[in-house]
Amino acid sequence: MDDFLHNLRSGKLKQPDQNRRQYNDSQYKNSQRRNVQDRRKRESESPLTAENITAFKEALENIVENQKQMAVALQQRSDAEVRKAGALEKIAQSIKSMVPPQAFATEAPVEAPMDTAEEMASAPVVESTSGRNNKLVGGEREKVTNIIIRLREDGMSYEKIAKQMETAGYPTLSGKGKWRGQTIKRLFEKTAQK
Repeated sequence: MDDFLHNLRSGKLKQPDQNRRQYNDSQYKNSQRRNVQDRRKRESESPLTAENITAFKEALENIVENQKQMAVALQQRSDAEVRKAGALEKIAQSIKSMVPPQAFATEAPVEAPMDTAEEMASAPVVESTSGRNNKLVGGEREKVTNIIIRLREDGMSYEKIAKQMETAGYPTLSGKGKWRGQTIKRLFEKTAQK
């Protein structure tokens, strides 16, 4: 046995390997060659880990819980709609019992009167003159100016004079609007210049 091992180690007894093929053979396929795309896929794909599985499980549980809550909410809403319909029916019945029966017995439908644009345009416009006379004339105007001059000489401001004229119910010079301090000032200055 020692001789056999010695010859084997020294290379004197070399036995050719039967399973070995030549590399230059065209039918030889190297098992080490890989497709580049396959290698990239493997690197980008992450295997399912325990963390991923637990996260996925939690997400599914949340979805299931949300769906249950939505189903309960929809059921409550439909119950509320049924109760509302019942209440409206009761209201309609009670109103119907309050209305006399001849209210429903009309001979024929009657149209409501309609105003057309021509009728509205031809209708006279009535202006309200309640509360005041339209304009100050002659003696009234002098009376108002004398009151303003007297109050101004007493030391009242234009605004206070306007308030007093308004409360006393004197009409304005134009017959429109309210007495204002600025109007009193102009009237006072005009009478002072004369």
